[in-house]
Amino acid sequence: MSMDMIVYIQSFENITVKDYEAYLRQFAMQAKIQSDMHFDVHTSGFFPFKVEFPNIESLKTGKFISGFEFYVDDYDYVQELTELQEMNESYKVKVKKEKKKFSFFGKMTASIREDSIKTSKMNFIMNEEADGILKQCKHRINLVAHGLSEETMVYAAASYLAEVGKGVISDPQLDVDYYSDISQKMTVRIKESINALSLGVMHPWEEDLSKHKGGK
Repeated sequence: MSMDMIVYIQSFENITVKDYEAYLRQFAMQAKIQSDMHFDVHTSGFFPFKVEFPNIESLKTGKFISGFEFYVDDYDYVQELTELQEMNESYKVKVKKEKKKFSFFGKMTASIREDSIKTSKMNFIMNEEADGILKQCKHRINLVAHGLSEETMVYAAASYLAEVGKGVISDPQLDVDYYSDISQKMTVRIKESINALSLGVMHPWEEDLSKHKGGK
């Protein structure tokens, strides 16, 4: 089972693998990311690294594989808002057509839905405050985790990227957006995820990276 988080950033300037490793050390995780991996528009696919947990009793003597899938697209705020507005208009038309087919009670339900749509204008993608930041973002990053061990790294990567890239985070699983006090809020999720780690969810590190392809 996979999970993903979407990060919108203004630029990759000042975003480095070394600084991400340092960010992980704040949570007592010692990570060594492969030297040929970079956070930039040209990176795509599985982002593997070796990680150690010296403060977790059951894991402190081991070296483990972790990482996440990393995909980058150019981001255009105006284009996304326009597409969402068009989808909203199409839904309005669909509801109107449905009303003609329904029974009396079905038409009442459809009318309630129609009234709700009329009163909600699609002026923002997230909300006014978050969209103020989104308008400045030029890149959309999709971080994908497979399993608990990778979820921890995705939370940390999302927090680091959004903080340094002056952006926002969207969590489609929980339908939650992070656009203020990001580091503080994500720290809670990172620590909760670390506390859930155990030998049962970690995989030992092997120097042959082909064995780790796709996070396996």
